[in-house]
Order: sequence, then structure tokens, then C-alpha cells
Amino acid sequence: MRKICALAFCLAFLFASGTAYAKSWYENLSYEGDVQLTAGYSYFSASLDNGEYKKASNNFIVGLENHNFWCVTDFFFFGFMESVDLGVDCAEEGSMSLTFLFAPAVGFHINYDIDINLAFGPVLGIGALSVDGTEDIDFSWDGIGCGADLQVKFFSNHLFSPVLGFAWSHLIGDEATMEINGHDEDVDMKSATDVFKVYAGLSLNF
Repeated sequence: MRKICALAFCLAFLFASGTAYAKSWYENLSYEGDVQLTAGYSYFSASLDNGEYKKASNNFIVGLENHNFWCVTDFFFFGFMESVDLGVDCAEEGSMSLTFLFAPAVGFHINYDIDINLAFGPVLGIGALSVDGTEDIDFSWDGIGCGADLQVKFFSNHLFSPVLGFAWSHLIGDEATMEINGHDEDVDMKSATDVFKVYAGLSLNF
């Protein structure tokens, strides 16, 4: 898990540095950026040890997103986005997901002051779940994969904009931590995790 956190920090630093020098790199293109606070529903599905342990749950999810775009025309712009999402089981059944998406992105400005933003790229993530049975078994793991984010931004030329969107993340890993009655053990175990997110939020545009 430490390697995932270290890589996430390095990538976040890289993107932050790129944002700081963006205008000098693209002096002939106008820049548009935002910071978004989002919340919504996510469907969490995990399979461990080639399907020996499975779980699906309905999660509440909150997130932060940042877009950095350069406008090629009044209609098309390109750049990148980053997002971090935390999902927690609504029924308190012990499932959790934390995902980091770092992706190239494109945007389209259509009539009525509406933008459509699309991103696809690598995802880093952490998952956890509890298994009911004769013993209390908890699993936690990290993984890497891919993800996508599609959103509609309304009143995009204003300082604040409402957004609606859909996001998907797919993670795979080869190691997990198994906790049985309070005892932790790292085991070789393949994992596959999918998180489907439907969200609404508020964007601060700059």
C-alpha cells in the first residue's frame, strides 16, 4: 500500500507543477480550470482470490476533482484532470474504496452555456471489505487500473457551476492483507475491483 500512496503523491506533485507553469507553456492558448466538490452514489464490487471471496455493496461517495484545460477553439479544449473519491458502505457492512484518477481530458462547449468533459486514464486505489462467517475476516488491498469520468457542467462561464456526472474505476492487484479476529497477515491474492459512481457537485471555475 505504501508504493501506491508514494506513486499517488508523485503524480499529484507532477500535475500540480504542470498547472503552475501551464500559461508559460501554452502562451497562445487561453486557460480554464476548476475545482469541484462532488457527492453521490457508487456501486462497489470486489472479487478476491479468483472469486473465493466476493462482495457488492451500495456506497455513499464523496470526491474532489480538478480540471485544467487549454482552449483550442470556442468549441474544443484539452488538458488533464485529477480526482480522488472516497466511498463508504451505506449499510455499514464494511466495504470501502479510495481511488485516485489521473487522466488526459477533453472538453466541448455547446450551446446554452453547457460544457461536456470526458477523461480516461490510469487509476490507483485502495479497497476493503468484511466477510461474514464463522470467523470475522477483513480484507484490505491496493491496486492499479484504469478509469473514466464523464460530466456535464451547467453555466460554465460563471464563477460557480453545478455538475452532473458518471465515473468508473477498475482496479487489479496481487496482494492483500487478511485480518482474522484481529490478526493481520499479508497474503498473495489476486483482486479485481470495480466502482461505478453517479454524482452531482459544485464547481469553482477560474
